[in-house]
Amino acid sequence: MKTFILLRGVPGSGKSTVGKALSRLWEDRGFMVAGPWEADSFMTNEKGNYEFDPKKLGYCHDRCIDTCRAAMAFGMAVVIQSNTNTQKWEYEKYLDAAKEFGYAVQTITVDGEFENAHGVPAEKVQQMRDRFEHE
Repeated sequence: MKTFILLRGVPGSGKSTVGKALSRLWEDRGFMVAGPWEADSFMTNEKGNYEFDPKKLGYCHDRCIDTCRAAMAFGMAVVIQSNTNTQKWEYEKYLDAAKEFGYAVQTITVDGEFENAHGVPAEKVQQMRDRFEHE
């Protein structure tokens, strides 16, 4: 069965680490895996280094859903997405795509407290925690 894994959590919760571990786990078992994809995957400068630019957020989120949809259309066995997904409206289009392409959905909320790899200020992380919608 094709599986879509949606990771949710604030910056520094461990989403990227969990996503990479799940990807390796599935690949080690012989499955074709796409991801983990996140908007930050597309936030790179001309040298290929991560560089946050708030003006690119919309573009990066569009690229993320487009990449996930393309992987699903191709029929990858496992597709992993790991944006913060703090509110349902932020990840609903991924659930719609999973349904459209016949993927079972696994939603995982990651709730660790690590130093976030992207340097998101603590007050912004707290704002995300405060607005996090639990299912």
